[in-house]
Amino acid sequence: MLQNYQKFVDSELDFIKKHTIPYTLIVRNANSDIIGYLEAITTRDEKDNAVIKDLKVWREKNQQAFPSQFKVTLKGTRSWFKAQLIGKNDRILFFVKDLDGNRVGHVGLYRFDYKKHTCEIDNVIRGSKSSPGIMTMALTTLINWTKNELKTDNIFLTVFSDNPKAIKLYRRCGFIDHKLIPLEKKVSGKVINWEENYKIDPKKAERSYLKMILS
Repeated sequence: MLQNYQKFVDSELDFIKKHTIPYTLIVRNANSDIIGYLEAITTRDEKDNAVIKDLKVWREKNQQAFPSQFKVTLKGTRSWFKAQLIGKNDRILFFVKDLDGNRVGHVGLYRFDYKKHTCEIDNVIRGSKSSPGIMTMALTTLINWTKNELKTDNIFLTVFSDNPKAIKLYRRCGFIDHKLIPLEKKVSGKVINWEENYKIDPKKAERSYLKMILS
């Protein structure tokens, strides 16, 4: 069963990431009006300089939301794209697009637990101004697709506990608080990493993750 589910998920994501025709999901609001789309990022985007630039700029603008902070470059972003996005069997990222086809952010999935049939929400970033509610509904669309198409039993995420805006978004999408995970700051040159350290009292940690689970 484990191997069957892993093979199923990996083949589904691989097909989407390598398909020449964009895999698209419709994003609707509470009134069922179409307000945007999710478009899978695929191998065809690797040579699109505009795509790489957007990913680079958005990552740069949202440094504090990531566990690692460093100088973001186009070269590094392209390498990440190839090795850490396309090259990861259990990872997929979708651009959030408005009705005019403009890229306004992205949402994704990562770290599938094939045994438990779970996965993690990944890389939820608003890249530019867009219509109110589009990121909430985009994430809701991704959640529904993940449950229905990839047959996940549960979905979770981790977010910095000092990021109330993101936490509010996740709660609107049905996530509930599960536990705090203490983090330790590690600095190496100009690179900062926040690493989990359960020996630290969460109340005394400089920063913590909040793990949230879909209710």
